[in-house]
Amino acid sequence: MNDRILSPKVLAAELQPLWQFDAPVHGDLRLFDIYAQGQSRLVIELVAGDDVVSVAVRPDPSGQGLDVYWIPPSDPRNGSALAGAVRALLAKAAQARWRMSERPELEPPDALVHRSTPAAFADDPDHAWLRVDGANYRRLYAVEPRPVRVADTGISVHYPAPANGHVPSSGRIYRVPQHFHRRRFREHFRRLGLCYDDGLPRTVPTAATFAAALPDAPLQPMLMRGRRGSVSGSFWIRTIARTGRLPVCLAPRWGVELQRVIRHVGPLSGIPVDVGMLVHDVSVHAIGFHAVDREQWADLMRLAASLAARSRRHAARVARYLEDPLTLAAWESWKAVEAPSAFAAHFGRRAAEFEAQMRESAENPAALASFVMPTRGSDQPRASGPKG
Repeated sequence: MNDRILSPKVLAAELQPLWQFDAPVHGDLRLFDIYAQGQSRLVIELVAGDDVVSVAVRPDPSGQGLDVYWIPPSDPRNGSALAGAVRALLAKAAQARWRMSERPELEPPDALVHRSTPAAFADDPDHAWLRVDGANYRRLYAVEPRPVRVADTGISVHYPAPANGHVPSSGRIYRVPQHFHRRRFREHFRRLGLCYDDGLPRTVPTAATFAAALPDAPLQPMLMRGRRGSVSGSFWIRTIARTGRLPVCLAPRWGVELQRVIRHVGPLSGIPVDVGMLVHDVSVHAIGFHAVDREQWADLMRLAASLAARSRRHAARVARYLEDPLTLAAWESWKAVEAPSAFAAHFGRRAAEFEAQMRESAENPAALASFVMPTRGSDQPRASGPKG
């Protein structure tokens, strides 16, 4: 008997045509989502207003068929009835031997997949900068970023994986948490112009698209010409703290040409260069902080501006704190919450702790290492080192 592979896409097909997304399947409960929870089970989520009932499906431990059960604290009456209904719909599937897909979250139901469409750089106010950055990216990595449309508010840019060389740590992108593949997260980020269909956020909104989607976001990306290979920490943090703008710099041509040479020289290969930084700065920093409580962010930035004004050394340390420990803390909150709307409260619980850490980091560079929380794999950003 051949194994069948269980994924959200396959399970949705097994439930059709009787169960369709956004259609009632049991009283007022409608099918909302099918997603992977860990690597061992799928969850069918049904909603009616604020009520949520969840049913789990997994390969039966006996080795044949599927195990179906409702997940507390769902309403036990509805949960039990729905689990029974799912078992009935999967009666034929019970005759097969199943195993989970290796990356089930990357196989969403067809009905919930939102495809990007081609766009043009000319549709964005920063089209000249985007073309320059695209040409530099192609020159370094032998692949070309392309404009696409994801959100209704403007265009996004897809940055393919390098075909030649590698991106320095300062410009890396990181795999999103698994639960970002749930419908409520995918739709939230799609409205912002962000896509991560392969688990990596290679498609990000431009600065104009981000601003149109989130005019009140605490950190607004801003494309600008760089004066050297990579932006300095003091300029970076002072711009953020004073203006609320996140500098996304474009290295000058000489910086790009220098990078083409030194990246093949062992000890020099990790030197940062501001090429393709839009995908890093937006997916790691702008998205990471976009839902922070505005008042909390304003308090933090007033403190950052005060500390950074003391000296360039203080400014560089505060920049490192925001770039690494504070960003990591934001992503720890994103990993913990069950919905985008829960982020602000979760992150806000540590407001006093963040202010104390920022003060200590400004005075004691050794303290920075102790504030960087351990991470597993590449599910979220890791410390990328100081800015130049």
